Amino acid sequence: MAADIIQKTCVIGCIDRSPSAIAVCHASAWIAQTLNLPLTLLHMNEKIPTSAHHDLSGIIGFDTRETLLNELVDIEEKRARLIREEGRQLLMSAKKITQDLGLLDVNTLQRQGALAEMLNQEDAHIVVLGRRGEQSELTGHIGSQLEGIIRLQKNSVLICKRNFAPPKKIMIAFDGSGEGERIIHRLTQVKLLADSDCYLVMYGNQDSKLKKAQNRLHQTGIKAKTCLLQNGDNIVDELCRFAVQNNIDLIIMGAFGHSRLKQFFAGSHTTDMINKTPVSLLVIR
Repeated sequence: MAADIIQKTCVIGCIDRSPSAIAVCHASAWIAQTLNLPLTLLHMNEKIPTSAHHDLSGIIGFDTRETLLNELVDIEEKRARLIREEGRQLLMSAKKITQDLGLLDVNTLQRQGALAEMLNQEDAHIVVLGRRGEQSELTGHIGSQLEGIIRLQKNSVLICKRNFAPPKKIMIAFDGSGEGERIIHRLTQVKLLADSDCYLVMYGNQDSKLKKAQNRLHQTGIKAKTCLLQNGDNIVDELCRFAVQNNIDLIIMGAFGHSRLKQFFAGSHTTDMINKTPVSLLVIR
C-alpha cells in the first residue's frame, strides 16, 4: 500500500520509466541499509492538461459541441488513469527489486507535478536520482530537472550511474573550508565509509588542512589515503581523472564551499561535473 506522506527521516528513491530506474533501486537500497533508514520510492506523474476542451469550444459546431467536449473530457480522464496505473506498476516493480535486495521497510508514493518542487517541500535525509531521466535517454543529455533539483535541494542528493553496485572505493572531494570540515564531521557520524577504501582528495596546496581532515577520520576508525591535486586548471577534470585512475566507485562532495569547489554548484559547472563524473556522485547538504 502506498504511503500518504513521505517520512521526515528517510531515503527517497525517484523512479521513472528510464533504464536508470533500476540503478536508483539498487542505490536507494544500499544507502537506506547503510544508514538504517526507511525508503520511500517516489514516482511523479506528468501533469495532465485540463484546458484542451476549452481551447476547442470556440470552433466546434453548436449541435456537436457538447458531445465532442464530453468525449474530450473522457479521453483526458482515461489518459490520466493510464498514467497513474503505469506509475503504480513502476513503483511495484521497484519495490520488489529493493525488497529482493533485503530492504523490508519500503513505502511507495505517487505525486503529480514538478519533481524539484515536490522534493524541495520534503525533509528527507538523502534523495536518490538517476543521472539521466526518461525524457533525456534519447538525447544522451542529463535529466532536464537534475540541475534544478540540486540547486533547490535542502537534502543531500545521490546521483547514481547505470549498473550501480555498493561502492568499494570512495573518494571525498575536500576543499578545506568550514563547510568541508562539517562534511568530514558528518561522515564520521555514519557508517557510509565502513568496509570501503577511502580517499581524501584536495585540489591546491593546503596540505595541513588535508592532514587535519585525515586525522579526524582516523580518530573514528576511518582509514583514508590523501592526495593533493596540483596539476591542471580544471578541477572537474582533475577529480574525474583521479577517480578513473584509482577505480573509484563513488565521489562525495559538499554542495557549497568557500573555495573553487563552490564553482561546481554556481552555474554551468554543476552540469559539467555531473556530465563528466565517471562514477556515482553524492552531494552532501
